[in-house]
Amino acid sequence: MTLDQNQFAIIPSVGRLMTGENVKTCEFYDSTDTTTIYPGEFVKMYSSTNPGVTKVQKGSAATDKYVGVVLQNALKEYYEVGDKMDVAFGFCEVMATASAAITAGDSLQYDYATSKVLTKTASNTVVAMAMENADAADDLVRVLVQTNF
Repeated sequence: MTLDQNQFAIIPSVGRLMTGENVKTCEFYDSTDTTTIYPGEFVKMYSSTNPGVTKVQKGSAATDKYVGVVLQNALKEYYEVGDKMDVAFGFCEVMATASAAITAGDSLQYDYATSKVLTKTASNTVVAMAMENADAADDLVRVLVQTNF
């Protein structure tokens, strides 16, 4: 969702931080220079030898160790490799997109192919807990980021 420069009311949109202070500025990494990442996408840690810089990358499996979700920035629609971005870690409430109906309190997993959350199945990684219901696919839902290490 694109933000309007004359927008004064808070309108829920994907990647919007609703509550929480556990936010870190991270650098986006990928082995392909043309990869982009959007607000609302969950990320995993990337091994880095550069001290003081937390690098994150997109996940590629439902069982990846996701650590947080990319936050919205009014000045950037998406991030490219090497960009700095804010990432909400555990115990932050963030707006996410549902891939199907979700009930408040459900443990959620992340579908990296669609960048949406859904009710956890099998041994997939829990990325969040639903804080409210989502009636159908593409609904925005407030989630409490809960990453497993």
